[in-house]
Amino acid sequence: MPEFRITAEHVKGKSVSHPCRKGVYCDPTEALDLNVIALTEDDAIRKGFRKLETLCECTPVCDCSRKLHAGSNAWYDSVTINVEQQ
Repeated sequence: MPEFRITAEHVKGKSVSHPCRKGVYCDPTEALDLNVIALTEDDAIRKGFRKLETLCECTPVCDCSRKLHAGSNAWYDSVTINVEQQ
């Protein structure tokens, strides 16, 4: 089975990183860099999103007025998973 390198990035400017009085929250896409074994690129992308979901569960939810947080629908809409076959 092929091996794929998975990374992620924001392409629509809806990153969770923002300064507020509570501090700057991290962007889980920056931590997504892994190799996966998958049958197809689509399968690799699904595995990448599953890993990203796990990273989002560990990210604090900001309760400031912006309230855009990792794992929200708007946040996921701005994420692209990049796939490179190894």
